Formats: sequence, C-alpha cells, structure tokens
Amino acid sequence: MEYIFQGASIECADADIISRKILPAAIQNIPKIGICRRYTCQRNSEAFIIKNINEALYKDTSHINKGDSLKAENLAIFIKSTKTIEKEKCPYTGRHNVQYMSSKYYTYAEITQQFPNIPIITDSKQIPASPKKLKDK
Repeated sequence: MEYIFQGASIECADADIISRKILPAAIQNIPKIGICRRYTCQRNSEAFIIKNINEALYKDTSHINKGDSLKAENLAIFIKSTKTIEKEKCPYTGRHNVQYMSSKYYTYAEITQQFPNIPIITDSKQIPASPKKLKDK
C-alpha cells in the first residue's frame, strides 16, 4: 500500500529508495535502533519495502509489510550502517537525473514533506475511501 500523508513511516530490513536528490547527512545514535546514517531525499522521493521485519523498532505506527511504500516530496531516511551507501543514476521515464539506492540494512523512512498539490493530511483516515462522483444534470 502507498502512504502519502505527513508523518507516515516504514521500517524494514531492506529498502529501495528513489529520489531526484539523495544527500547523506551525519551519523546519529538513535534510541532502540543504534548508530545510523541519516539521508535526506528531496524532490519526488519514494521508499519501498523489499524485505520486511516482524515488528516496528522505532515507531509503533510504522508500516512494516512487504510492498508498502512512501511517496512524498521529501523523506528522512535512517539506515543502520555507518558506511555511505552508493547511489546510482537511473534512466526512469519522466524523471530526469533520478538517483536510486538499495539499503540492504535496517531502514527507517518518514515523510517530512508531502507533495505540495495534496492538502496537508496527518492521518490516513482523512483520505476518502472512494473518489467523489460527478452527478448528471
């Protein structure tokens, strides 16, 4: 399932990350997880769960099922590795100079800024179950 609302997060043992701009940041010691490297993904970012975990370690409301994904303008990503993960350029259609990264380690990703064309949503329950239908005159 795709999650697009502010604050949505995923936790997994392996993730694929796609973004227009992936920037490595400082190494941080995070409670319950340990030493992680932080990445910021900017401009049309996605994170997909490739290998799931049994239970969420950092945030109880994180999504942990295989196939779950986050899609947003900006993502904050924490990978349990002190090494910088290599990025590749991918020739995706419609995305110029997109970068791809596969974590292979424990990964926590959270939406820091959702897409600007969507009204601010803080919970998935605010998303209507079915689209509104136009009435005939």
